Amino acid sequence: MVAQKKYLSRYIKLYLVLALLILFIYSCDCIQHVQGVIIDSSTKVPVDSSSITRYYKGDTVNIHNGCLYTDINGRFEFTTMAGGLFGCPRIRLLIKKEGYEALIKEYRSCCTDNDTILLKRTIKK
Repeated sequence: MVAQKKYLSRYIKLYLVLALLILFIYSCDCIQHVQGVIIDSSTKVPVDSSSITRYYKGDTVNIHNGCLYTDINGRFEFTTMAGGLFGCPRIRLLIKKEGYEALIKEYRSCCTDNDTILLKRTIKK
C-alpha cells in the first residue's frame, strides 16, 4: 500500500510539472513595436495620412482591418502582440497612400524606433 502511494505521488508530481511547463510555453508572448516617420522619397517632405496595417501574405480582403494613419508630421507608432515561443516573429507592414506606390516593409526584431520610410510617387501615364 505504501509503495502504491509513492507510485501515485510520483505521477502526480510529474503531471504537475508537465502542466506548469505547458502553461509556461503558452504564456510566451512577444510585444512588437515599430515607430518612425514616412517621407516622400523625392521631396523629403513628411507624408501625412498614410495607412499602415499589418500585412499577411496573400491577404487582400482584410487589408484595412486594424490600420492606423500617420499624423501631420508623417509619424506613426505600431504596436502588436504575437506568440514569441521561439523568438519574436517577423512583422510586415503594408504602407499605402493615394498617389504613392504601396510598400511592404519587413522588420525582423521586436522593436524598431525612429525608422524612416521613403515612399515613391506613382508615375502618371
